[in-house]
Amino acid sequence: MSDSVLSTDPHWILYLIPLFMGTCIYAIRCGFPVLAFSEWMVMVTSIYYWSNYNSNYYRSIDIAAVQLALYIHLYYTIKYKSKNILFLYIFVIILYFIGRHYNSYIIHSFVWITGSIATVLLIKHLCKVNETEDICLRDNFCKKKLCK
Repeated sequence: MSDSVLSTDPHWILYLIPLFMGTCIYAIRCGFPVLAFSEWMVMVTSIYYWSNYNSNYYRSIDIAAVQLALYIHLYYTIKYKSKNILFLYIFVIILYFIGRHYNSYIIHSFVWITGSIATVLLIKHLCKVNETEDICLRDNFCKKKLCK
């Protein structure tokens, strides 16, 4: 597949979609449905956009979904005091702007990969926090330590 602007073929970046499926399933399994929904939302809008990446309409929806998901993730990160994960999300944001500046799909793919790693680490952190606080909506899963 080419990276041509005129191409209507699905983009190779769609091969990274399983990252979002994995983080979505992990969040559901660990009892964090809001995080799971945000991952699902990004996955769906990304599939629509990257399947026809010439569409400004789908691009706008995808960008809005990603921003909303980022705000949700940052909310959990800041509320439950995870400085390392916050720095990782800041790194993801910096990577996004670098990729945008150089118009690089390779750098953008690292945004997806690093963001997924940050999400997994965030869920693990929330499960640790849940051992001392009751934040999990599905306590039986978190308390059995299935998140680890």
